[in-house]
Amino acid sequence: MGGQPPAPRRRLRLRGRLPARQPWAAAIYHEARGRGKDHPHAVRITARAWIYVIWRCWQAGTAYDPAKHNALQALLARQQASDPAAGPGPQEAR
Repeated sequence: MGGQPPAPRRRLRLRGRLPARQPWAAAIYHEARGRGKDHPHAVRITARAWIYVIWRCWQAGTAYDPAKHNALQALLARQQASDPAAGPGPQEAR
């Protein structure tokens, strides 16, 4: 029975890599892990956040724009507050 695994397994493997794609999603994932959640649970928590973002984009009829996403802005503000010597974030430099 060689060949590729069924489609759901392939999707699970890809989903496991998603936290690193966006800084806010990575922060959600790492905060969940820091609270003692195992990897699959942390991925589900991150996926729930992504679902909310996708839903809002769909309802608004707009494409995802990280510069307008509130979680990214909150993450940048937290980073700025914790390390003021780091300078402006990528959105503030415009």
